[in-house]
Amino acid sequence: NGSAMFCPATFITSFSSIEMSKNTFEQMQLFVLEFDNSISCSEIINRANSYQYPVLFAYEISDGFRIAILNDVPIEYSDVAEVMIEALLAVFPEADKKSKDLTMIYSGGRKLIYFDPRAGAIDIETLFRNLCLYWKDKYGSKHYRRKVVEFSNRTGVALSDKNYLDITLVDGSNRESSNSNQCDSDDNGTLLPNSIIYKIRNGSKYPLS
Repeated sequence: NGSAMFCPATFITSFSSIEMSKNTFEQMQLFVLEFDNSISCSEIINRANSYQYPVLFAYEISDGFRIAILNDVPIEYSDVAEVMIEALLAVFPEADKKSKDLTMIYSGGRKLIYFDPRAGAIDIETLFRNLCLYWKDKYGSKHYRRKVVEFSNRTGVALSDKNYLDITLVDGSNRESSNSNQCDSDDNGTLLPNSIIYKIRNGSKYPLS
């Protein structure tokens, strides 16, 4: 009935203070994009599947719909969460740009229109790799690198020597490390829930951390 409200991110607050801002940001694992009726939900879901961005659920609102995509681990850094949302907005330019606001409060909507209990989760490497693939499909192999460089200049995501977005996994238990390329895992190599992908490798631009 639209009475329920939620925010995809959580914040460190107290009963005396309910400030929601980047200063109190705690973590984010669910990414929500909102669309109006100028595009169909099925078209968005098909595009998401084409680039390995599995949609967990979608629901109807008064003038459109929203989709929700789950990340494999919580993101504990607001700058990283914002640049991940910006990557999704690049692949889905029809989405409302207010989705980048980490403090955005969403209504519960009218009804569930899509749910895939078997949907997997995205991860930051696949997100950025397939963002480049989307640009290559859209602009061609000769021109998509320009979009990559523009994205790097705008967001601070470093570039590799070959002008690809340079994403590194860093041990979540040692967030000051500058040269670790591993993340926490159990004996079977499975990522642990507290594994945080947070560092963009040093390049010509400042690294996100």
